[in-house]
Amino acid sequence: MKVLITGAFGFIGSWLCRYFSEQGHEVIALTSKQRQGENALSKFYKELVTVDITKSPEEIADKLSDNIDCCVHAASFNEHFMPNYPKLALEINGLGTRNILEALRLKGLKNSGHRLGSFIYLSTFHVYGVSSGLVRESDSLNPKNDYALSHLVGEEYCRMFTRRYDMPNIILRLSNGYGAPQNISFNKWYLLLHDLCKEVFNNATLTLKSDPNTKRDFVWLGDICKVIERLSLILPKRYDLFGQSVNLASGKAISIKEVAKEIIEAYACFSGKQALLNELRSSEGSGSLLENKLVIDNLLLRSILDNDFEFKQCIKAEAFETFKFLERYQVS
Repeated sequence: MKVLITGAFGFIGSWLCRYFSEQGHEVIALTSKQRQGENALSKFYKELVTVDITKSPEEIADKLSDNIDCCVHAASFNEHFMPNYPKLALEINGLGTRNILEALRLKGLKNSGHRLGSFIYLSTFHVYGVSSGLVRESDSLNPKNDYALSHLVGEEYCRMFTRRYDMPNIILRLSNGYGAPQNISFNKWYLLLHDLCKEVFNNATLTLKSDPNTKRDFVWLGDICKVIERLSLILPKRYDLFGQSVNLASGKAISIKEVAKEIIEAYACFSGKQALLNELRSSEGSGSLLENKLVIDNLLLRSILDNDFEFKQCIKAEAFETFKFLERYQVS
């Protein structure tokens, strides 16, 4: 299968490139720009396309290969601390998604006889705008930040292309994906696992700055890749899934404190040293356990996968790999 992966050098995209390549697929990596150290990923793709997805669809289409079977749209902008973030988020996460969809449609018109089999859009559970309770696909959407709202715009473009052009796409609302960095240009150190690993690596101390009993859904990037591959093969035959939104989550909630303990155990294995865990004590009046727990329902996804997929918990293993990354590249 010829697979186009957008945002190929990003956090999730780099995992996807490696996974699909190792499964024997022909990977086309699309990125807006190539940064230092990313040539290390070259063994995981056959072709590199460098193009800004905020440019015209015609310009993007001209750079794409013929006969693409699947596109995994992982390109995303989440650097909320950057200047002009609202504008950039809408341009990349929203309009950028439309541009990729239109570019693939135009490419398909030129490649008569070859139809795109699947377009998989990686959205986010943040479109629900909730921080506690049980979240299902049927719940109302209430995005509360530019990241969530711009991804919802991307979702609507996917549905529009299904209505107008019968585009075979599916929308995956990802929960908190975790995994070790795959390239030297990695810059997502604000994500929970990476932030805590970096603190432990540098100080042999881990300080939890929020309620340690807060429970969230965490899903391993290895499982995300496997699910996406299976869906890419299922989707061409499942017209009922075109334009559907599906939660991609482990379906289980674990506490921040549990995550921290896994990281400390990984650090002990890596360094032979015991790190100190400091945690804030939640006040008795801070709310019930239910209010601190967010569970993302994945029953729809499981049914699509015939209920034979089991999600793994690999926090300790990925923390260990993150420590190796920190040591290898001397990240400060």
